[in-house]
Amino acid sequence: MISYLKADLFRIRQERLALFSCMLLVVIAVGVAYSFRKTPNQVIMIQIINIITDFVTLFFLTPARIFFSDDYNYRTINNVVVKQQNRTLIIIYKLLVSFGLSLLFISLTYLLSALAFHLFTGQAYYGIVIDRMIKQLPFYIAIIALCQFLFNILR
Repeated sequence: MISYLKADLFRIRQERLALFSCMLLVVIAVGVAYSFRKTPNQVIMIQIINIITDFVTLFFLTPARIFFSDDYNYRTINNVVVKQQNRTLIIIYKLLVSFGLSLLFISLTYLLSALAFHLFTGQAYYGIVIDRMIKQLPFYIAIIALCQFLFNILR
């Protein structure tokens, strides 16, 4: 599995969609924090988190596409299945890696917005951001699972 992880990390680095998604997340996080720089307080940070929550769910399709769609479109999943006998282990691996990348997108977005807000206003509310992220984690896990399910059904 480590060799598959290395290959997937290489694929993520080479994939333009992943780079575009990361760049768009940075722009959204910094843009939202910049737009609220005039009134730095705790309520504004919660509003920033609420706005970012609307955008973050759009980026769950990128890991699903990277790990599932390409393998089925180009039939490279056959190479993995032939080398390893346990198909369930392959699917579980792809699901876990896709979940991990999606959760990395979430963490990156939340922490970048908090960092940008801190840089623009001088006020640090990292505790609120982490608390909100942990409270919204079940919601995100359900949406990630739905994206994975749809990609596996609609392939």
